Amino acid sequence: MEARFLPGPIANSRAAALPEMLDIQAEGRRIVANPRREGCLPLAQSARGAVPSVQDVRPERGAHSCTGGAEMRRVMVAVLPLAVAVCACAPSAARNSPELSARDEAFEEAFNAGDAATVAAIYTDDARILAPNAEMSQGRAAAEAAFAQMIAAGLRLSLDSVDAMVAGDLGYSVGTYELKDAGGASVDSGKYVETFRNIGGEWQISNDIWNSDRPASSGGTKLIISHKVKDDPRWLAAWQGEHGRREAFAQHGAPSVTIFASADHPKLHALLIDVTDMDAFTAWMASPEAATAKKEDGVIDDDLVTFTALD
Repeated sequence: MEARFLPGPIANSRAAALPEMLDIQAEGRRIVANPRREGCLPLAQSARGAVPSVQDVRPERGAHSCTGGAEMRRVMVAVLPLAVAVCACAPSAARNSPELSARDEAFEEAFNAGDAATVAAIYTDDARILAPNAEMSQGRAAAEAAFAQMIAAGLRLSLDSVDAMVAGDLGYSVGTYELKDAGGASVDSGKYVETFRNIGGEWQISNDIWNSDRPASSGGTKLIISHKVKDDPRWLAAWQGEHGRREAFAQHGAPSVTIFASADHPKLHALLIDVTDMDAFTAWMASPEAATAKKEDGVIDDDLVTFTALD
């Protein structure tokens, strides 16, 4: 490892770097790094001079009488440990990290397998979770709770790490994410930054923050509609594709719909609906067209429940 001491030219070895450091006061007398200069130069001047070789370092003779060899040896003994410490404390160089990219892949796999506990195990005990539109939470239990809610809603996750670097026992991963609902429709996409610590040879997430690329809510009314269905695959198919049920909802005052599935009750589903024109939407839901759509999708109308926000 090269030792670098500034000011002055960069020295390419520990031995060459030491003389630059020898222009110091010792027991009231001065040691000058270069005997070819006239007299003992002021410290500021000698510091700007060229770095001499070790052979050039010897006491100045003459009227300004500097110290002899014994004192020089004492100074070098004092300086040498400092030079070694400076070299030893040099930071590790940053490098690309396939290990961190692999941790993101393990995260995605566990999430899509419905295993919130395994997702949480990728975090440190004191990890900070900085989810959008929520207060910061901390710890593995908080991580497990946050992702368990998403998993229970039937969401699927994909992660794409675009930059992962480590230096020593610290690292970071920057990437993008996408969440899809049970019908395969994209409900959110954005970006994330994770910081990692290497603990006992295992890389773990110590801070995790993500936010959406999607525009903020339109400010309309939020509705939740839950209901049971006769045939789960049939209902999900109606929400997939370019001309699925979302298109009909958008045409009648509800431009954004997120669908959810229950992990415990496969035939129980819910819709989170952003309604911008409540009159148009209410009229359509009561129309024969909507009744036909529900029948085609296998919706059990008697179990349909609508929730509105209280604040």
